[in-house]
Amino acid sequence: MNFTVSHVGLRTSQVDSVKQEGPLTEFNFATKRFVAIAVTDIDGPTDVQQVKDFFSWPTWPAPYIPPTSEEWAAVFNTKTKAFEGLYGSTAAGELSVAIRCAQASRITDAMWEMVQGSGCVLLCTGLSGDPTAAEFGAAAGNRKLQAVLAQAVFD
Repeated sequence: MNFTVSHVGLRTSQVDSVKQEGPLTEFNFATKRFVAIAVTDIDGPTDVQQVKDFFSWPTWPAPYIPPTSEEWAAVFNTKTKAFEGLYGSTAAGELSVAIRCAQASRITDAMWEMVQGSGCVLLCTGLSGDPTAAEFGAAAGNRKLQAVLAQAVFD
């Protein structure tokens, strides 16, 4: 498995502004930025399906916040400000597993503030290789990703 760390703006249920034009009322909802971790395959479409099956997360209705996972958490190192891997249980209900990054991924200071401020991250499957921000956005917009909101654990 491969991990790609990025960030994404998700729509919240908090009303940001209201605009009245005649009989129509337009509500704009606030967005909140979250660190997003894409769990990707390494070797192509077959592996994408295997990764999706392993985690079995629901289809993500982007740009809305996905459901919360009680089973998975993202582990961050407080000294290095790096994402180190995932801890949780598989869809098959196996015992807890730890999936470590081959090399910890240091995140930017802005992303570190997002993680600390929200205490959670968006975890998703459905991509392959090391996706670009454009590929991530296109897949999310086309509802091709499966995702959950998971707790960030600081080690």
